[in-house]
Amino acid sequence: MSEPLCDRIVALRTRAPHLSSGKIAAALGCRPEYVRVALKRRHMPMTMQPPIVSEAVRRAILASLAGFQAEAAQRYRVSPQQVAVVLVKELRRQLAETAA
Repeated sequence: MSEPLCDRIVALRTRAPHLSSGKIAAALGCRPEYVRVALKRRHMPMTMQPPIVSEAVRRAILASLAGFQAEAAQRYRVSPQQVAVVLVKELRRQLAETAA
């Protein structure tokens, strides 16, 4: 199997993690076995999982988000809970968009 084909398989899996090996193979005009081999060769899981971050990074992100939430609540004269609702709705929309 050629490296360019591996690159295309990995790129497609990264952009569309919901696609099965068969659908990726059909899109690229190759056999499903090639997709599985390419993903194994590049040490990619058959199904994509969200990236895992360390606990320290997670805490830093949450602290930053809490600071933003308080600042936005003060700036727009709404409660921090209202800011949280807007953030959660937007994150859900983006996740749905990414999964589609």
